[in-house]
Amino acid sequence: MQLKKNLFTKLAQRGDTIIEVTIAIAVCGLVLGGSFYAINHESLEIENQQEHNQAIKLVESQLEDLRTYYIEGNTVNTNLICLYTKTVSGTLAIVEDTTSGQPQGSNPCILQGDGSLAPAGAEPAYSLSINLISSGSSTTFSASVSWLNVYGTNSEVSLDFRPQ
Repeated sequence: MQLKKNLFTKLAQRGDTIIEVTIAIAVCGLVLGGSFYAINHESLEIENQQEHNQAIKLVESQLEDLRTYYIEGNTVNTNLICLYTKTVSGTLAIVEDTTSGQPQGSNPCILQGDGSLAPAGAEPAYSLSINLISSGSSTTFSASVSWLNVYGTNSEVSLDFRPQ
Protein backbone atom coordinates (compact mmCIF):
# COMPACT_ATOMS: atom_id res chain seq x y z
CA MET A 1 0.00 0.00 0.00
CA GLN A 2 2.88 2.29 0.81
CA LEU A 3 4.24 1.77 -2.73
CA LYS A 4 0.97 2.85 -4.29
CA LYS A 5 0.88 5.96 -2.11
CA ASN A 6 4.42 7.00 -3.17
CA LEU A 7 3.61 6.42 -6.82
CA PHE A 8 0.49 8.58 -6.70
CA THR A 9 2.33 11.32 -4.80
CA LYS A 10 5.11 11.45 -7.40
CA LEU A 11 2.63 11.56 -10.28
CA ALA A 12 0.54 14.27 -8.65
CA GLN A 13 3.56 16.46 -7.95
CA ARG A 14 4.94 16.20 -11.43
CA GLY A 15 4.70 19.49 -13.43
CA ASP A 16 6.34 21.17 -16.40
CA THR A 17 10.04 21.81 -16.14
CA ILE A 18 11.56 25.20 -16.81
CA ILE A 19 13.04 23.90 -20.07
CA GLU A 20 9.62 22.77 -21.34
CA VAL A 21 8.11 26.16 -20.48
CA THR A 22 11.01 28.00 -22.15
CA ILE A 23 10.67 25.94 -25.33
CA ALA A 24 6.91 26.56 -25.41
CA ILE A 25 7.40 30.32 -25.01
CA ALA A 26 10.09 30.33 -27.73
CA VAL A 27 7.83 28.47 -30.16
CA CYS A 28 4.94 30.85 -29.45
CA GLY A 29 7.28 33.81 -29.91
CA LEU A 30 8.49 32.52 -33.28
CA VAL A 31 4.93 31.95 -34.49
CA LEU A 32 3.78 35.40 -33.32
CA GLY A 33 6.89 37.10 -34.73
CA GLY A 34 6.44 35.43 -38.12
CA SER A 35 2.78 36.39 -38.17
CA PHE A 36 3.58 40.00 -37.33
CA TYR A 37 6.22 40.16 -40.07
CA ALA A 38 3.85 38.69 -42.66
CA ILE A 39 1.01 41.07 -41.75
CA ASN A 40 3.32 44.09 -41.70
CA HIS A 41 4.87 43.16 -45.05
CA GLU A 42 1.44 42.67 -46.65
CA SER A 43 0.15 46.01 -45.36
CA LEU A 44 3.24 47.79 -46.75
CA GLU A 45 2.77 46.04 -50.08
CA ILE A 46 -0.89 47.11 -50.21
CA GLU A 47 0.05 50.72 -49.42
CA ASN A 48 2.80 50.64 -52.05
CA GLN A 49 0.31 49.37 -54.66
CA GLN A 50 -2.18 52.11 -53.71
CA GLU A 51 0.52 54.76 -54.17
CA HIS A 52 1.42 53.25 -57.55
CA ASN A 53 -2.24 53.34 -58.65
CA GLN A 54 -2.55 56.98 -57.56
CA ALA A 55 0.57 57.81 -59.57
CA ILE A 56 -0.88 56.15 -62.67
CA LYS A 57 -4.10 58.14 -62.25
CA LEU A 58 -2.11 61.37 -61.93
CA VAL A 59 -0.12 60.65 -65.10
CA GLU A 60 -3.29 59.72 -66.98
CA SER A 61 -5.02 62.90 -65.83
CA GLN A 62 -2.01 64.98 -66.90
CA LEU A 63 -2.07 63.42 -70.36
CA GLU A 64 -5.84 63.93 -70.61
CA ASP A 65 -5.40 67.57 -69.61
CA LEU A 66 -2.63 67.90 -72.20
CA ARG A 67 -4.90 66.39 -74.85
CA THR A 68 -7.64 68.86 -73.91
CA TYR A 69 -5.10 71.68 -73.98
CA TYR A 70 -4.10 70.67 -77.52
CA ILE A 71 -7.71 70.29 -78.70
CA GLU A 72 -8.32 73.88 -77.62
CA GLY A 73 -5.60 74.92 -80.09
CA ASN A 74 -2.84 75.73 -77.62
CA THR A 75 0.80 74.86 -78.25
CA VAL A 76 3.61 73.93 -75.91
CA ASN A 77 7.11 75.28 -76.57
CA THR A 78 8.93 74.20 -73.45
CA ASN A 79 10.62 70.96 -72.53
CA LEU A 80 9.51 70.45 -68.95
CA ILE A 81 6.00 71.32 -67.79
CA CYS A 82 3.13 70.13 -65.67
CA LEU A 83 -0.52 70.97 -66.15
CA TYR A 84 -2.90 71.49 -63.31
CA THR A 85 -6.58 72.28 -63.05
CA LYS A 86 -6.79 73.23 -59.37
CA THR A 87 -6.64 76.95 -60.18
CA VAL A 88 -9.24 79.45 -58.99
CA SER A 89 -10.69 79.87 -62.47
CA GLY A 90 -10.81 76.11 -63.09
CA THR A 91 -8.99 76.46 -66.41
CA LEU A 92 -5.87 74.61 -67.43
CA ALA A 93 -2.60 76.31 -66.64
CA ILE A 94 0.92 75.41 -67.69
CA VAL A 95 3.71 75.48 -65.18
CA GLU A 96 7.13 75.68 -66.79
CA ASP A 97 10.43 74.40 -65.47
CA THR A 98 11.05 77.58 -63.45
CA THR A 99 9.23 75.93 -60.52
CA SER A 100 11.52 72.90 -60.29
CA GLY A 101 13.69 74.42 -57.57
CA GLN A 102 10.80 75.43 -55.35
CA PRO A 103 10.20 73.53 -52.13
CA GLN A 104 7.26 71.23 -51.57
CA GLY A 105 4.18 73.27 -50.66
CA SER A 106 4.90 76.05 -53.14
CA ASN A 107 5.78 74.04 -56.27
CA PRO A 108 2.56 73.37 -58.21
CA CYS A 109 4.14 70.31 -59.83
CA ILE A 110 4.37 68.45 -56.49
CA LEU A 111 0.94 66.99 -55.79
CA GLN A 112 -0.93 64.65 -53.50
CA GLY A 113 -2.70 61.57 -54.80
CA ASP A 114 -5.97 63.48 -55.35
CA GLY A 115 -4.24 66.03 -57.60
CA SER A 116 -4.19 68.86 -55.08
CA LEU A 117 -1.05 70.78 -54.17
CA ALA A 118 1.04 68.80 -51.66
CA PRO A 119 1.76 70.79 -48.51
CA ALA A 120 5.25 70.70 -47.06
CA GLY A 121 5.90 67.36 -45.39
CA ALA A 122 2.98 65.50 -46.99
CA GLU A 123 3.69 61.87 -47.88
CA PRO A 124 3.52 60.60 -50.49
CA ALA A 125 4.23 63.71 -52.57
CA TYR A 126 4.15 63.05 -56.29
CA SER A 127 6.52 65.10 -58.46
CA LEU A 128 5.03 65.56 -61.93
CA SER A 129 6.79 66.43 -65.16
CA ILE A 130 5.94 66.34 -68.84
CA ASN A 131 8.81 66.26 -71.31
CA LEU A 132 8.40 67.34 -74.91
CA ILE A 133 10.18 64.96 -77.28
CA SER A 134 10.37 66.24 -80.87
CA SER A 135 11.62 64.03 -83.67
CA GLY A 136 11.30 65.64 -87.09
CA SER A 137 7.61 66.35 -87.64
CA SER A 138 6.57 64.01 -84.83
CA THR A 139 5.86 65.37 -81.36
CA THR A 140 5.60 63.12 -78.33
CA PHE A 141 5.09 64.02 -74.70
CA SER A 142 6.37 61.82 -71.90
CA ALA A 143 4.54 62.36 -68.62
CA SER A 144 6.15 60.98 -65.50
CA VAL A 145 5.45 60.96 -61.79
CA SER A 146 8.06 60.13 -59.19
CA TRP A 147 7.67 59.71 -55.44
CA LEU A 148 9.33 58.24 -52.38
CA ASN A 149 7.52 54.95 -51.73
CA VAL A 150 6.76 53.25 -48.41
CA TYR A 151 10.03 51.31 -48.57
CA GLY A 152 12.04 54.55 -48.75
CA THR A 153 13.12 54.16 -52.37
CA ASN A 154 12.15 56.25 -55.38
CA SER A 155 9.42 54.97 -57.69
CA GLU A 156 8.40 56.34 -61.06
CA VAL A 157 5.54 55.89 -63.50
CA SER A 158 5.82 57.20 -67.05
CA LEU A 159 3.39 57.30 -70.01
CA ASP A 160 3.73 58.79 -73.51
CA PHE A 161 1.27 60.84 -75.56
CA ARG A 162 1.47 61.65 -79.26
CA PRO A 163 -1.05 64.29 -80.41
CA GLN A 164 -2.66 63.59 -83.78
